[in-house]
Amino acid sequence: MAKRAKLNKTEESLEKVREAGNLPMMLRSETTSLVLYNRRGFLTFAEEQIKLACSGRRELLVVFADVDRLKAINDGHGHSEGDRALKKTAEVLLTVFRDTDIVARLGGDEFAVLALDCSPAGSARITAHFDKLLRAIKRS
Repeated sequence: MAKRAKLNKTEESLEKVREAGNLPMMLRSETTSLVLYNRRGFLTFAEEQIKLACSGRRELLVVFADVDRLKAINDGHGHSEGDRALKKTAEVLLTVFRDTDIVARLGGDEFAVLALDCSPAGSARITAHFDKLLRAIKRS
């Protein structure tokens, strides 16, 4: 598949950070090979994208998610189960969103995603994929 043309400097920077595995801007799970941006990485790269979207040049979708009752999971089942819930949340987000999207753990049980160039039709596909994965998780 041909590489899509870069639209701005932020996207070039994102690619360099991803390739280098720049850990001050990213979080790498200790138990998996999952890589997410941290709060700093998310805010750094999202700022320009949001400005572009507001100027009417780009469409984007911003999603905020958190793990419900994480404290109760930690208290009732132990921190290893809480870590598992966080890992599963990250897996779902990384599965639903594209490699070009900015997926981040902001801290604690809070996650954010900035989906670049996401049209209303793309948003509907994301929602459908999300719902499908959540139903599968609930059945397991």
